[in-house]
Amino acid sequence: MIKSQNCVYCGIKIKKSQNADDGRSVEHMIPQIAVSKTRTNAQGDFHVCRKCNTKKSRIDELFGLISRINSPNENGDIAVSKLAKMAGKGNNAVLKMIKSVKKTTEGIQLKLPFNGEDIYEYGVFLTKGNILKNMEVY
Repeated sequence: MIKSQNCVYCGIKIKKSQNADDGRSVEHMIPQIAVSKTRTNAQGDFHVCRKCNTKKSRIDELFGLISRINSPNENGDIAVSKLAKMAGKGNNAVLKMIKSVKKTTEGIQLKLPFNGEDIYEYGVFLTKGNILKNMEVY
């Protein structure tokens, strides 16, 4: 676990309180939902503020599930099942994605539930997290 007193993403001072926007939250650079095996240690994880972690996790979840849909083992089925549950609960991003599905001669096409701003912001999150992971923190 890489410990920091400030959020890597927005720079605010992190507090130990759990239920506030500036509360400390554990950030998994590669979200658990995007990998097929469970991680057992905190290597590469770091602290960020709850507000930034919540914002990033919304995109993490969708990217993670979408990336696993075509997995050759049960992980693809699990991803589809989770997306179906999200749609059943009225998740607008997932519902819009499902409604956009078109079958073409080239295969299935759909609109990803992200706009350019979402993808840019996610890239910024990943870049800042990667810079932190490559620094030696004392």
